[in-house]
Amino acid sequence: MTETHPPSESYGKIPRMIDPDDVARRWVAWTEQGDEKWVDLFATDFHDHVSGRGREIWAVVRLWMEQSFADLRCEVHAAMLRDDRVMLWMTVHARHIASAFPWMGGHPGTGAEITWSQLHVLRFEDGLAREHWAVRGDLQTLQQIEAATQH
Repeated sequence: MTETHPPSESYGKIPRMIDPDDVARRWVAWTEQGDEKWVDLFATDFHDHVSGRGREIWAVVRLWMEQSFADLRCEVHAAMLRDDRVMLWMTVHARHIASAFPWMGGHPGTGAEITWSQLHVLRFEDGLAREHWAVRGDLQTLQQIEAATQH
């Protein structure tokens, strides 16, 4: 039997000031060029459910990305708005140069081209992102790095 939950207070309310395509463009600019305007989308009380941290996590993740990958490219498959949430589905393409992310296990740079699938959900309130969740293909990316070390 499927458990049902009552809708949140924001259910059915579409925050018209949030454009999912704009959020996606900002994500791409942040990923590919380190554009710091990305952080302007986040409330000061923002919570990242992946790391358990606040908006400072974006500076940490950006540093890990710069240290781990070169030639970052972000392919957005979909950007959608539903109620107060924006969903971004994407694939990051890059060249592996080091392993700064904790899940990378310290593997030396391989020079291998990798793909990193990701799905992000951001909850907005009053025009600012308040929460973030993600499902990423970290294991798949790690397997690509490990395979490159065996050649």
